[in-house]
Amino acid sequence: MGSVGIVIRNSVGNVLLTSWKLIRNCVSAEFAEAAACREGIRLANEWVKEPCILETDCAGVESYLRSAAANRSQIWPLIREARAGLRAAPEARTALIRRSANKVAYVLAQLAIRNREAVVLRLQA
Repeated sequence: MGSVGIVIRNSVGNVLLTSWKLIRNCVSAEFAEAAACREGIRLANEWVKEPCILETDCAGVESYLRSAAANRSQIWPLIREARAGLRAAPEARTALIRRSANKVAYVLAQLAIRNREAVVLRLQA
């Protein structure tokens, strides 16, 4: 079992949305990160409708997301869905960040494990 934590911020850093959920049948940390990217871009497309930067601290996942090539990895279905979400966004790109910049998302992922629930919290505009 794994989990994801998502934080969506605007261009000045204000939190617009947070989310956390469990991942059943999670096969690796890379799988969990790809699932988080897919879920994050899905939520951004559904609720935010602004240009976005999808940040991840996993170099492998970020590389797969930027590449146009298909692959045979276990995370390929997640990557394919995340790429489709990136293409559907008004303006989107990916960025590789340091793990230390991902602390809030990590805490939210731990919350999903402790509470065994999926939650989306969105600030009202």
